[in-house]
Amino acid sequence: MTDARLRSRSARLRHSHRLITRLNRTLARMRAGATLQLQHGPSGPAYSLSNGEPVARDLAALIISYPNVVPADFGLFPDPVLGQTWEVKND
Repeated sequence: MTDARLRSRSARLRHSHRLITRLNRTLARMRAGATLQLQHGPSGPAYSLSNGEPVARDLAALIISYPNVVPADFGLFPDPVLGQTWEVKND
């Protein structure tokens, strides 16, 4: 393998490791009682935990896709629109 290819693979692994670390940290906070909240602003959707900690969109998408993360409220509109708050259940 070339040096450039090894550096590229190493960078991808570091990115994946950082994402998994952030995911585990955020899920731990949610297991402790924080909820994931969605707000709509002028620059688009923004996610944060109920303790005020911001959550990146890519991370929020991963969290919402977990089977034990469920809506804590109902959306303003009927299905298929999701709610704006999510919590961990029976994890």
